[in-house]
Amino acid sequence: MLQQFAMMSLGYFVFMRSTIPYQDTSREMNWSHVQNDVVGAMPKSQFTGKAGETMEISAELRPEITGAKCQFLPLR
Repeated sequence: MLQQFAMMSLGYFVFMRSTIPYQDTSREMNWSHVQNDVVGAMPKSQFTGKAGETMEISAELRPEITGAKCQFLPLR
């Protein structure tokens, strides 16, 4: 019997065995820094904020086992 536990959520979509079980996730975050020249010293680096973030989720939908094609619609 499949257990109905949430594995992860993305917004209002909940990944679980009955919807789309995910296999792998990766997250990449970038930060922005600028270099400022200083007279008589090494340049200083200043943090200017978050440059961007990317999250990748890989999943395999097998309608004969779990989920259906309509499960992808909320993720678009």
